[in-house]
Amino acid sequence: MTPLRIDIVESEQGIIIRLSGDGGTVAVDALQRPLSGIQARRPTLVVFDLAELATVASLFMGALVTFRRALARDGGNVKLARPRPLVLEAFQRARLDQVFEFTHSVELPVVATAASPG
Repeated sequence: MTPLRIDIVESEQGIIIRLSGDGGTVAVDALQRPLSGIQARRPTLVVFDLAELATVASLFMGALVTFRRALARDGGNVKLARPRPLVLEAFQRARLDQVFEFTHSVELPVVATAASPG
């Protein structure tokens, strides 16, 4: 399997975390390190792009659940985007499709700003 790769893109609207490769138990430590740093910043939205995640183990899913709960305590939201069928099936078997919001897009919502009077 391909080692887990984590790419993080930050903006004012939120954070996109692109995961690719193997989401097995060996990858959990590699995932938790950047998540703890992100959690400390208390973002309002984090979207995990799972399009290139080949597999996902229960411990890996557990790390995502823990991260989601921590963000929710601070009013943040976590979405999972574009999972491959086998990855989605793993989340469904674990009944985590009832915990996470799944989306077909990694686009962050545009934050409306008030126009300054001119």
